[in-house]
Amino acid sequence: MRLDRYGESGIGKYGAINMRRVMKELDPLSFWDVKLALDVLKKHAVLLESAVGEKDEFFLIKLKDRYAEQALNAYANEALPHDPEYAGQVFELARRAYDHPLKKAPD
Repeated sequence: MRLDRYGESGIGKYGAINMRRVMKELDPLSFWDVKLALDVLKKHAVLLESAVGEKDEFFLIKLKDRYAEQALNAYANEALPHDPEYAGQVFELARRAYDHPLKKAPD
């Protein structure tokens, strides 16, 4: 298996929306524009939200996160015996996390 980001589009399987910014930082007019866009995405079942305990619960790790390298290396090590190609791609993400120029504590 290969990470979706290595396919033809190079975009990847998922995107991310900074919900904190939507809820707290946007001016009122922009908020309603973004809320309308989110409602359209929900209507078409393409927006995944991560509520505790839901079947599609997830945890996003940015490569600039101080702990990303270790987390990705652990993930890749678990995947290695089952899918070396996939594990190799995750190891590459871990390497890029190690070298990330904006590395910082998670917020």
